[in-house]
Amino acid sequence: MCLTTYGVICLHGIVFDFNGTLYWDTEKHNVAWTMLSRELREYELTTEELKTKVQGRTTPDILRFLLGHDADGHILKELEEKKETLYRRLCLEDGEGLKLAPGAPQFLDRLKGQGVPMAIATSSGKRNLDFYFEVFELDKWFSFHSVVYDDGAIKGKPAPDIFLRAFRRLDLEPQNCMVVEDSPMGLEAAYRSQAGQIVLMGGDSAWSGDTLTLNQDIAVHMDFFELDREYFLKGRLT
Repeated sequence: MCLTTYGVICLHGIVFDFNGTLYWDTEKHNVAWTMLSRELREYELTTEELKTKVQGRTTPDILRFLLGHDADGHILKELEEKKETLYRRLCLEDGEGLKLAPGAPQFLDRLKGQGVPMAIATSSGKRNLDFYFEVFELDKWFSFHSVVYDDGAIKGKPAPDIFLRAFRRLDLEPQNCMVVEDSPMGLEAAYRSQAGQIVLMGGDSAWSGDTLTLNQDIAVHMDFFELDREYFLKGRLT
């Protein structure tokens, strides 16, 4: 099945980033990281640091940045659990906000109904991923095998590795896949993966107005209702 055509390329599958894309949680991550930054560095993360050193990066990479050096594995693990425990608490405390992005459930339902292959490529670790599957019932749309996450052995964004692994999970070539992202590091990773089309989901992103210098057209949508209208109501999904 052809998801849509982009130029002369037929797009067969779609890979979603999760944090800030399918789940609008950027502020919760920023708060948790800023609190840990105060503890480790005695000052907060700057806006530029959040943009270039946090968004889309793996947790170990962010911790090494905050520490200013590498650290023993068990120290990194303890700090990671401290930050992620705080983050999950912030999620649970936000009762009204503990839901997928606007239009995401409907869009995923349509894709599943059409038999479109889908995957998630996220910098989150296993414990957060388990949390998301439980809270958002992600198994309605995704098998656990179709989710690529930070397992400690994959390079973080902007390296393209996480998307390349997701394409392989779908048994599709990069040029036949769409990637939906929200962060500059994620967009660069998608570009470097040679994905057939890149979509910037801008609703939760402070960077959606940035000038993107990637040599590729990037579609910008503010929520999944817009994306739904573009690919279903306009008849572009065939």
